[in-house]
Amino acid sequence: MRNYYPQAGLRLIFSIAFTTTLLIATSSISFAQRSNLKVPGVKSKPSIESTSPAEDVYFNADSKEVSGASTLAANQMSANSIGRVLTLLFDSATVSLQSPNDPLSATWSGTISIPINTSAKPKAKSYLQDIRGSVIKTPDTRVVIILDLGGKNFVADFPYGAKHEGNIRRRFVSRKGAQSPVRYTASITIFAERRNTKGSLLVGIDGLDIEAR
Repeated sequence: MRNYYPQAGLRLIFSIAFTTTLLIATSSISFAQRSNLKVPGVKSKPSIESTSPAEDVYFNADSKEVSGASTLAANQMSANSIGRVLTLLFDSATVSLQSPNDPLSATWSGTISIPINTSAKPKAKSYLQDIRGSVIKTPDTRVVIILDLGGKNFVADFPYGAKHEGNIRRRFVSRKGAQSPVRYTASITIFAERRNTKGSLLVGIDGLDIEAR
């Protein structure tokens, strides 16, 4: 005769139903968390991405300005040599930023290459170079003159915060061994910038004197 235990059967059925319900609830919470859904009675932790502030764009690339550089033409300069001295004169080595319609920055550049007499006596060991010009600027502007003279680099800086009105004269010395022995090359770049259209500046390079020593 088979024994029948109705209470044990009910407990088994209840256990299976409870386990199934628990699995369904756990799966629902896990799916909701992955899907960023709200589940009643369950508090989800905010993600780092949702709470971090957006980073400001520092450079406005869409509003870029490209200013064309003025360059030296052959008919805008002259060269004269006497003995061991070479003089270069410039007619239009200037940068002017004065009116509201002028850009906030501008550049002028020029390069001159002069053959030298390699048989001249005595042999030159260095070049003594004097650059002459003028700088007129308000404190909210700056001027940088970059020179490559006889194979060596130099910088004449007129920074923000300082007013300048008058002539300039700078002396630079280059060792002859730093450049090609058959030519003397001078390259000059003027960079000018102002913070706003109220700033005003006028830069000019009049000449360059080179003495072979």
